[in-house]
Amino acid sequence: MAKLLMAATAAAALLAPATVRADTLPREVLGKWCVNPEYGQDSATYERCKNKDSDIALEVKQNSAEFYEEDGCRFTSVATRTEMGGGYENGVLRWKSYKVYEVKAKCSGEGSVWSETMFISYYPGSSGSRASLNLQHFNDNELPADLTKDDNKMLCKGDGNYYYGSAERCDGIGLRFERDRYTITKGGEELGFCRLTSVRTVWDPKAVPATKSLGAPVSHITAQCASVTKTLVLYNSKGTWYLEDKGR
Repeated sequence: MAKLLMAATAAAALLAPATVRADTLPREVLGKWCVNPEYGQDSATYERCKNKDSDIALEVKQNSAEFYEEDGCRFTSVATRTEMGGGYENGVLRWKSYKVYEVKAKCSGEGSVWSETMFISYYPGSSGSRASLNLQHFNDNELPADLTKDDNKMLCKGDGNYYYGSAERCDGIGLRFERDRYTITKGGEELGFCRLTSVRTVWDPKAVPATKSLGAPVSHITAQCASVTKTLVLYNSKGTWYLEDKGR
């Protein structure tokens, strides 16, 4: 009888909701969004679709998001974060706080299933500008896509920060990222590699992007480098990579 009760309890636990949502998305984020032509098809910035015939790229619902002709994601949790952004109004720089929604999701598409973290920002627009939505994706335990999209490019250390550039022009310290590792080079010569053990991306309210505003998604990459475990803390802002290399 005890075994039967334990089995029934376990079955009930499997049928129960996996996660209790702490927050919900506001109404202004929900609905159909189109790619902003000003930024191009690869941009993470969207605007409201002007009419029913527009090419819908994204539809956000309270519990899910659908990327047309690609994949869909079911939300498991939503947490509200805050970023500070500066903008000019009538020639005066003014700072405002904006809400960012850190969304954990289970996604599927093209025969694959994966978990990811999304960061959704809504900007209401002002002085005649249209409202816009910014959405960034980070797959769990995978590197940011920009780091691995080109085999001939790597992070090269410049004047204090890193830039994503051609491997042939990386004269100083460089990091070339692959799916499960990164290789360290200097002057084009390989010094060794570090094998990735975990990757997680979270919202950091203290991160200072290139715009000098506050708050950004920050990836914490843990890797085994011979007998040393290291953690890279990095994020991208306006094409500039900010990276801190920690050893343990």
